[in-house]
Amino acid sequence: MFNNILIGKHDPNGPEKTKGIEWNNHTVKFGWRVEGIFPAGAGTEYVNAVCLSPDHEIVATGCDYGNVRLYNNPCREGSEALILRGHSEAVTNLNFQGSNSNRLITTGGSDNTVI
Repeated sequence: MFNNILIGKHDPNGPEKTKGIEWNNHTVKFGWRVEGIFPAGAGTEYVNAVCLSPDHEIVATGCDYGNVRLYNNPCREGSEALILRGHSEAVTNLNFQGSNSNRLITTGGSDNTVI
C-alpha cells in the first residue's frame, strides 16, 4: 500500500471502504470533522491536541496560547467555539473522562499543570 502512495497511485475506492464506520475517537487535527478548528490566520502548528467527546457531540482542541476550544461536531469552517482559558502556556493534550462528556482533563506545557 505504501508503495502505491509513494509512486502517486491511490485506491479510488478508499473513501467507500470507510464510509459509515463509526470511529471511537478523533485525535488528529486534520479531517472532515475538524476542518474548522484553526482560527483565521492561524497555522496548523497552532493546535496541539484534539479530542472527540464520548457522545460524539463535542470536538475539543488545545492550543499554543493556553486555550481550550469546544466546538459542535462536526467543526466545519466558520464554526464558533466556546473558548476556555486555564493554562498559562500551551495546552499539550486533552481527553474527555467518563461516558457523559462532562469532564475534560487538560495538560499544560511549561506551566506543568493538569486541569
